Amino acid sequence: KRIDAILDTKEFLRNCDALVESFTELEQLVGGGSDVLADVVERVKARVDELQSDSEIQSLIAAKNYSKLLFNLKTLRAMATALQDWVALDTDNIQTETTRHVQILLGEAEREVQSGVDHPDFLVFTSVQDLMRLMPLLEKAFLGKMEAVMESLKVRAQDAIQQCLSEARERLTVARSDGMTTEAEETVARMLIKGYAVAVELGVTDRYKRWMEKSLLEKMADDVQHLVGASIMQKTLDKEEPVATAARGILTMFPAFATFSIELFNAKAGSVSFASALATMECRPTRPFNDNLATVFEAYNEVYSAEVNKIIQGLRAYPKGELRQRVVALATELAPHAGQLNQHCAKFGLLFGLVASAW
Repeated sequence: KRIDAILDTKEFLRNCDALVESFTELEQLVGGGSDVLADVVERVKARVDELQSDSEIQSLIAAKNYSKLLFNLKTLRAMATALQDWVALDTDNIQTETTRHVQILLGEAEREVQSGVDHPDFLVFTSVQDLMRLMPLLEKAFLGKMEAVMESLKVRAQDAIQQCLSEARERLTVARSDGMTTEAEETVARMLIKGYAVAVELGVTDRYKRWMEKSLLEKMADDVQHLVGASIMQKTLDKEEPVATAARGILTMFPAFATFSIELFNAKAGSVSFASALATMECRPTRPFNDNLATVFEAYNEVYSAEVNKIIQGLRAYPKGELRQRVVALATELAPHAGQLNQHCAKFGLLFGLVASAW
């Protein structure tokens, strides 16, 4: 009954230890050659065959549930070893099919990293992402074999990235000599996004950064850098989130695109009001329910807005010495209360606003 209960569960593979224990007890009760034990053995075989049937494997592959497939392979092999004293479990089918589909996934990943910029799916790198997410499971399922596979993929990817950077430089040179730069800069932006995305997945971003700065950015005129950055900025709005994420990452990584990185940050920050930020803010330990932060912000915002308006009207006429005196006076007044600033919120907000204005 205990074995039946284990076999009837969807996650019976997770109960390997309990199954071994039950087989041991059953053999002690009925003897090794009994019909009861033989019947249980056949039921275990049938259950294992279900999990490695062609239909089950194809269902997992169609759903891209590679992690479940790899888990089944690893666990069935462990179960075959654990139960070998009672039953000979054949796991060849799941081993063969899993190996075949992993090779297909690897082939698709290699095709993605090596595809040319003019290929319609150039900015698709889902197979690379799937492969890297599965790597911990693949290393367990194929002990000692994935390191060489990964190294080979990295070499291909690095060669492809360097080729992209070289081609990007060439396209920009030709485009500038012909006076037709816009399309070339958009193409270069796509190349850089793809290279960055692949480098992140394969863990070679440091090398990618060095290559890009040395091979491309250092030789790129400021106006061209700006146009390429503008094209990358457009891709932060791409409907495909992996592409948008890579575009945001590359703007953040390189000082040459700092203006766009700041613009991106300001666009995000500008869409969030103080009230909504305060309402959704998470604190550890939990923030007391009071108006302290709102009081600080109101005082800060009032003085900061007033001081910035004065600066805009004329920096030379701005009384910087007076501002400094106000900062020193307020800081001196609040210093004895540094541990109880929650009791002096308005004054702290005022000091905060003055310091921000001075900066």
